[in-house]
Amino acid sequence: FPKFGHSTKDGFRYLQPFYWAASKSTDATVAFDVETNARLGLLGELRTILDRESDFRINGSYFNELWRTDQNSAVVDRTIADQTIPQNRWSVVGSHRWATSSDWLTFSDFAAYSDDLFTRELADRFDLTGIQEANVQRSRYDASRFGVFKNWGDAFLKGEWSFYQDFIQYDKYTLQRTPQIAFWGRRLLGDFPLEFRWRAEAINYYSRESGEALRLDLRPELVLPFRLSHFYGSMSVAPRETVYHKYSPVIYIPVKTTDRNVSRELVELRGTVGTSFSRVFGFESFGISRVKHVIEPEISYLFVPGVNQGNIPIMDDVDRINRRNVFTFAVTNRLWGKTSTGLAPPSKDSNVELLSSGFIGDVREMASLRLAMSYDINQARKGADSLTDIDSNLRFTPLSYIDIAFDGGVDPGAWQVTQARLAFNVTDPRPVRRTLDPDFNRPNTFGIAYQYVHRGPNSYLADDANVNLDLPPNCTAQPLDPRCPGTGFDRNTVGNINTNVLYHAHDNVLLNFTSTYDVRDSRFIGFRATTKLLSFCECWTLTFAVSHNVNPDKTSFGFDFSLLGLGNTKSSLNK
Repeated sequence: FPKFGHSTKDGFRYLQPFYWAASKSTDATVAFDVETNARLGLLGELRTILDRESDFRINGSYFNELWRTDQNSAVVDRTIADQTIPQNRWSVVGSHRWATSSDWLTFSDFAAYSDDLFTRELADRFDLTGIQEANVQRSRYDASRFGVFKNWGDAFLKGEWSFYQDFIQYDKYTLQRTPQIAFWGRRLLGDFPLEFRWRAEAINYYSRESGEALRLDLRPELVLPFRLSHFYGSMSVAPRETVYHKYSPVIYIPVKTTDRNVSRELVELRGTVGTSFSRVFGFESFGISRVKHVIEPEISYLFVPGVNQGNIPIMDDVDRINRRNVFTFAVTNRLWGKTSTGLAPPSKDSNVELLSSGFIGDVREMASLRLAMSYDINQARKGADSLTDIDSNLRFTPLSYIDIAFDGGVDPGAWQVTQARLAFNVTDPRPVRRTLDPDFNRPNTFGIAYQYVHRGPNSYLADDANVNLDLPPNCTAQPLDPRCPGTGFDRNTVGNINTNVLYHAHDNVLLNFTSTYDVRDSRFIGFRATTKLLSFCECWTLTFAVSHNVNPDKTSFGFDFSLLGLGNTKSSLNK
């Protein structure tokens, strides 16, 4: 059945898919897309199952922007490097998994797009779930990987080629991993409780603009776990050797040396000790008979000596490991609740003895709170701030259908929240009538979440990743440059409120609403309202949707008709 829609940017939309079942294990879909104010398009997808553990899928598309008149209005984000929208646009996306008879696994996940704005504008043309579509639209880059994998139980080998397409900055600066070979594992040394772990990784980084370098990283580790009375923990020592070979004399900034072969030697010392104690309380309320309170304090230590790393290149987080002399203190509180259902027990003076208690216990974690903070000895010796943020993780589930979560960090010096995520979700505990449509099988839900990240020294890069502070300020071309007058750049990095509501207005009517509100800029980033109708014969559904996005800035209306059957497993609400 075709799909109809209309948007303020693309005009009337008509998409006609055709389905072909080539065999019992192979099928394909081809669709023609017409958007009266923008483009003509052709989409295709081929899927095949090779055997129980092997499959292949490829998705391709082509769009011609022959009716588009104002391309500049579609470029809402003026901070991206390449803002060109070509007339001919295409995409190739796919994956495969193939297991050989000798237990080797080959895999690939690949994606390539004609331009940096393709995913923002055209991701909703594909048959993706709501989460997949949002991830594709909001990602700052896309990754493609090809490789092999082997598992020997306690040892693993992986070879992989990874390529990245940057949607924000120029691709010529992007470092590609071509290739990466890793071998890691763990093994107990005889009957002695000493464990040997290892990880060896060789990786070649390449960039058209920055050069090429090979890195070999070796990290063996000896781990001694222990348990003494009520205490448990482990101690470990891990020497580390990292060797670099630069094919060209100059590699990516900030390192510009003529040395082609450089190395770094480190050692990591770790220790952890913890304990646990608990107490059980009677609690006859809310259907709970017992509550168990568990306290788990823990102390860990990390030492890494300081070494000179100024002559080695910077390609990822492995290339800079600062000196560490840190104690971390953490305590976790857990509340476990036990509910009891079944026959009431006989009285103490009764002559009746039950063969079984008649009770069925359901134990669940009702709440947990973890607090952690580190103390840096090196910073304390220098008279600097030696305490890290207080990391907190709270989970509160007083009833099975209520879930509250909080994750955040607090600066103990200024007592300021540096980052936070608060989520509240309620799910209707009543059973739902089963149907062939997956959306109507979901219970009524309400959820709201708030995300916050305080501004930092690099916050301006979240708004404009192409600001170059090595060049003189150009406030016309880069108005978000923190050096420009009036910018001040005291804005927080993130401050969003997300909501999601799913409600069964009738056995055959389903309502859904999702939205994201930017508290920092006082505007809606986007919302989607959907009404879904299920036929009384439960053999087809109608979906009406309206959505609004800010990047690109447009309001869209959509209509979808679906037949229900064995192949109908996807949700159509959050697409």
